[in-house]
Amino acid sequence: MDSRFEFAETHDAGCILKVSCLELADEFSGFINNEYFVLSEVKREKDHTIFCFGQASCEENVGKVVERFLNRPKKPPVSPDATIWTKVFNAIFGS
Repeated sequence: MDSRFEFAETHDAGCILKVSCLELADEFSGFINNEYFVLSEVKREKDHTIFCFGQASCEENVGKVVERFLNRPKKPPVSPDATIWTKVFNAIFGS
């Protein structure tokens, strides 16, 4: 497992996931909201983000979601030039 992800379970909050990279936490938030529709409470701190999954969750299941996130297909980065040429092409030939 990636060391930027830390798990804990508490009696009050259930499974908690701490992500120490803010950019990675934003990507993970989009992933669980858009891909898997997992509900969580998000607490953003200065140097990390905490996802609270509730008492119905467990570390094993949240770990599986993190593994899916880490193993998801990566989208190739789009260069700014490609975006500009796509707009030019669409303006000339229609979309």
